[in-house]
Amino acid sequence: MTIESSIKTCVANKGKSWKTLPVSIGKAAPKNFESLISFEELDGYSLVSDIGADANDAKDLDVKSPSLKNKAKKNRKKKRDLLKKKLQLLNTENSGASADDDQKKKFKRKSSENRIDETVKKVKVEGPTVDDKAKDVDMTAWKHLFVPDPVLKALAELGFNKPMPIQEQVLPGAIRDHRDVLGAAQTGSGKTLAFGIPLVNHLLENKRRNPQQQDEISEKEKQVEGVDDEEEISEDFVDEELQRDTEKPGVKALVLTPTRELAMQVKNHIVNICKYTDLHVAVLVGGMAIQKQLRVLSKCPDIVVATPGRLWEIIDSNRSEFLGNLNRLRYLVIDEADRMLEHGHFEDLNKLLEVLFTDHNKQKRQTFIFSATLTTSVPGSARVRNKNKYHGGETSAKLQKVMKRVGISKKPLIVDLTTNKVMAENLSEAKIICDNSEKDKYLYYFLKSNPGRTLVFTNSIDCIFHLAGVLDALQCQPLHLHAKMQQRQRLKHLDRFQQRDNAVLIASDVAARGLDIPDVKYVIHYQVPRTIETYIHRSGRSARSGKVGMSLLLVSPDELQLYKRVCHTLKKPTGLPSFHINDNYMMAIAKRVRIAKEIDQFAHKRKKIRVNNDWFRKAAEEADMVLDDDNLMKSDNDKEEKHILNTKRQQLNSLLKKPIFPKGFSSKYITMNGPLQMPTTSI
Repeated sequence: MTIESSIKTCVANKGKSWKTLPVSIGKAAPKNFESLISFEELDGYSLVSDIGADANDAKDLDVKSPSLKNKAKKNRKKKRDLLKKKLQLLNTENSGASADDDQKKKFKRKSSENRIDETVKKVKVEGPTVDDKAKDVDMTAWKHLFVPDPVLKALAELGFNKPMPIQEQVLPGAIRDHRDVLGAAQTGSGKTLAFGIPLVNHLLENKRRNPQQQDEISEKEKQVEGVDDEEEISEDFVDEELQRDTEKPGVKALVLTPTRELAMQVKNHIVNICKYTDLHVAVLVGGMAIQKQLRVLSKCPDIVVATPGRLWEIIDSNRSEFLGNLNRLRYLVIDEADRMLEHGHFEDLNKLLEVLFTDHNKQKRQTFIFSATLTTSVPGSARVRNKNKYHGGETSAKLQKVMKRVGISKKPLIVDLTTNKVMAENLSEAKIICDNSEKDKYLYYFLKSNPGRTLVFTNSIDCIFHLAGVLDALQCQPLHLHAKMQQRQRLKHLDRFQQRDNAVLIASDVAARGLDIPDVKYVIHYQVPRTIETYIHRSGRSARSGKVGMSLLLVSPDELQLYKRVCHTLKKPTGLPSFHINDNYMMAIAKRVRIAKEIDQFAHKRKKIRVNNDWFRKAAEEADMVLDDDNLMKSDNDKEEKHILNTKRQQLNSLLKKPIFPKGFSSKYITMNGPLQMPTTSI
């Protein structure tokens, strides 16, 4: 046998054996070695392949090698599993679930869960499991609302044992009667589930009523299941299934929101109630990679939650066939509709509505319109320039205008739960009248005397930068949120805000609508909002879901007109109660704030010089020019300013180490006479 043939793989047939051949060893060989020299011959073998060849060819062996046989079976099993995954994607009309964050995490955890030690698996878990808790929840209050069983099971696990008032009034008409809905309720009242549950119910019903595609997929699955482990699945068959060009349906359910954060929140809520269904949700927002979102859309999600800007960008560029066919849209939701339908805002939404109107007659559509201020009258608003007096008919006219804009022609179901009281029942309101230069002082006083998760709203981004610098110098560790931030930063700051009990978030009105941030105790309006709707939505970040909260207005003399307009709309002619300030501690507060503002001014000046010089250096480098140092900005006395800045920081740090309020100090009551009361003085 040659060396080349010795590296071949040979296997003997059954019933064959080695045969000894007679050998003549010659006279020269010692007799003692005669029995040690021999040759044997093997008949009936077949040459298979070189070592390391594909194990799939092991099926051709007359007598199969156990190792090669196992490799062949594993390879065939992989191909069969690959085909099964393809069939599952066709069955659900959407494999976008793997693109959703929650589904990705579950998929990544599977391999690690499978490797858990058997001894750990046998450990008995003490306490009730999630399923046991769900069984103990009494869900009879939901039974008359036509909520499907999979959603009820998810609601039980979430702890929602009874519906909110807005849900009780919306669900029967939306689910049973398929009526269009215009809903208005206080912030934090459960409006997301009021439209989310009907969407899930209708989509599940549509899938049950269209079994044709399910039958085709089931037939294919039977073909795959019928393949024996010993049989080879054809490569052509697998490729054909993987490359199959099926007809992809258009988007069926679309939810539009004004902000990215609200879109992410709505998506998460709907995903939670879809836990025990095969429905999948996709989110389309700006500030994130559009390529990834296009891949998700290519899998045909059941529900799309989007902001108008990113949605129109994809539709206008014809980058998604799934969104290009809007005549298949069956369910449309516009959250915070009054804001999105404002004149001069969200022009992309107007373009989307024009496209929807073009195909409106081709498909019957159910529309949901929701907002906390949908039916709120706004007398004297900057957006309503009317010489005539405001009267009760304005609410009806506002609804008619909204219905006309979104194409609601039939009589919708109107649910208005904001008639009696616009603000939440457990929300306390107060004000502080002060000069603009004193707002920082009173803000710091409130933060130190009332610890808790606090949202500070401003009307401009410049004001956010100012407050962030001052509060950072005072070691309050403020977070900020505004429209010019990258989406990744915005989400990161929101997460940090929710993780800390005493966190402070300085935000523009981008965080005013819809965000459900848990346990926000205080909302401070550093600047009086320009519209009553903005005030209502800002204050609605606190006192959500029946919890206690507070809204504080810092009012300067030049903001009195805006403040009076808010009080007039809220039907509080005597104004908001005054927040009680203990003047005994204001001197220590004022000293700390004054030094912090000086530090912020020095730091801002130095940062401005640095940013300007960096821009010039970068521009000169790109233009391949030599930059003269004389063209750069320089401080008059850089060393002296740096010394002053360090000195002030040391001075402030020494002051911050001393407590402002003595032990036993309580800020439980925000007014002089105990619980919050309306003052007798005029506004």
